[in-house]
Amino acid sequence: MPLKILGCVIGIMYPVFVFVSINILHLPMRILALGIFVLAAVLFALRRGSMKSRAGAVGLGVIALIVMITASETVLRFYPVLVNCSLFLVFSLSMRGGNSIIFHFAELWDRRVRTSPDRSAIIGYCRKVNIVWCCFFVFNISMSLYTVFRGSSFIWAIYNSFIVYILIGTLFAGEFIVRCIYNRKLTERIFLSASDINSRHPDHVVAYSGKYSDGNYLTWKDFVSDVSRIRSFIEEKNPEIVVVHIDDFYLFLAAITAAMQCRKDLRISANNSPGFVSEMTEGRGIAITDNPASGFDVNEIVNRPLSEEPSFPPVSPDSPVSLFTSGSTGKPKAVPHTIFGLENDNSFFMEKWKKDFKARSVVSSVNPHHIFGLIFSVLRPFAEGVPFRRERIEDPMQFLPLGNEHLLIVTTPYFLDICTKDPDLRNDLKLNDPYIAVSGGALSREIAAAAEEVFGVWPTEIYGSTETGGIAWRITKDPEDCAWHPADDVRLSQADDGCLIVSCPSIFDGKPLHTQDLVSFDDCGDFTILGRKDSVVKIAEKRISTLEVEGRIKETGYADEAKVILLGNERKYLGAAVVLSDTGRKALEGIKPSEYARVFRKELSKYLESVTIPRKWRFVDAIPRNSMGKIQMEEVEALFQREVE
Repeated sequence: MPLKILGCVIGIMYPVFVFVSINILHLPMRILALGIFVLAAVLFALRRGSMKSRAGAVGLGVIALIVMITASETVLRFYPVLVNCSLFLVFSLSMRGGNSIIFHFAELWDRRVRTSPDRSAIIGYCRKVNIVWCCFFVFNISMSLYTVFRGSSFIWAIYNSFIVYILIGTLFAGEFIVRCIYNRKLTERIFLSASDINSRHPDHVVAYSGKYSDGNYLTWKDFVSDVSRIRSFIEEKNPEIVVVHIDDFYLFLAAITAAMQCRKDLRISANNSPGFVSEMTEGRGIAITDNPASGFDVNEIVNRPLSEEPSFPPVSPDSPVSLFTSGSTGKPKAVPHTIFGLENDNSFFMEKWKKDFKARSVVSSVNPHHIFGLIFSVLRPFAEGVPFRRERIEDPMQFLPLGNEHLLIVTTPYFLDICTKDPDLRNDLKLNDPYIAVSGGALSREIAAAAEEVFGVWPTEIYGSTETGGIAWRITKDPEDCAWHPADDVRLSQADDGCLIVSCPSIFDGKPLHTQDLVSFDDCGDFTILGRKDSVVKIAEKRISTLEVEGRIKETGYADEAKVILLGNERKYLGAAVVLSDTGRKALEGIKPSEYARVFRKELSKYLESVTIPRKWRFVDAIPRNSMGKIQMEEVEALFQREVE
């Protein structure tokens, strides 16, 4: 950097130095040329690297040699012309290879350019700026030549050391103003419910495959075409109901967009089994899916030829979107929304983390069929103009090839816990300034701290539900600040039973929602979750927290996970499904599996009353969960319907 500054100073002061040396100090021409040659030699020796980096010193030395031979003042005046000719060649030739040198400067100045969804538009803008600079260099070459042959020494020195830099400064200032105006047009927030065919530049990147830097992009032009194909298919079938279950985030967005453009009853399924999907269509609809056994294959649909020009009819803000969850029972449960209600759910989080979001591309381990995945992995990136990865992260090792990317990671506590326990990921993962948004259950500080060790950042938690969307957030790095902070448009209160009551715009019928979360509010309006109301059960007139029993089971050190449930009809008792830890397996070596329960009961008797100790035990490899990491209660209950083998 000091050498670059020195080079700039020499370039600015060269005309003044020559003018003063000849007209005031009256130095002989060859002596002056010798001094310039020595300066050029010093610069050449100090500059390290290729000959390209030493070109300025070489040019200065060549001019000095010619002056020593000819003793011509005119030759000395050619140095600014030579510099401008070199700059013109560098700037003009850079466009021949694709990206202009101005674009490379932009990438160095702002790292977000590398992952900008408007990268192609930025490349085009930088190319125009590059052309303007080329025109300026041509103008400057002409003016410098004029001062060499027609102007006096004073005019030559004034123009090349003063006037030209005023012109450069004016050009910089003008470009800065134009760039500020241009930036307002980039990555403008556009909801799906407010989009039309001209909402984005045709080359705007909507989604990508693999790594963003691989260049496997799907653009706005591709999106409009694929939506048109799916819409044409839906119009051809003309169903009342369209059920969508697609794991590919891009094709999922294209399918739900087409269904809403056709004004159909859109239903998003969290379950892709044929029977479940059939229940949702009610005999009046079709399913668009990536499982041909459950419906029409979306991959075949988007490979069909287009019968007409692609179009993009408006999506009504009131378009109904029903998220169907299987909950803990496995039976379809509809949660109604409108597309605008889902998109507007983003607003608070969009504003709060706008800079963090726009500086990164999105990868997700959460299916788009779940509200957290739908909003944070699809709708929010689409609205902000941020590219999202079309493939879901299903294995921790899939993060390793993404190490040099700027990522916003959308995930769940369960998957984050799996990642932090992966030894290869802990040793080899080196992400580039990531951001982690996590939802779908409580994230312990232990897992959050482990995530910071592995990923390099403490996760941001989002609290919400399928009915409400995201309503609060927290970052628990400071142990004194682990409370949840409500979003600005959310109103919270506490019911008589201690549970949280939520009022927010995302609730479809506008009525306050009585949750099952037991909470405690502080003076600032923030809240702490104490547990689930349905985790408090009554046995022999005693109120027992199953969460406390689960915690005690894990405190023995013999269990990695435990799920305690209420069993029995008239006489109630507890059952525990347990995943043994490595310590537990070693401690229980040589003991029959049927005797494992006795060991646990003995350990628990130190802390719990007999009525609180589970009577039935099942030792399993994993607690049954869905793709979001949510425990499937029906499957847990089924574990206790058979006897121990």
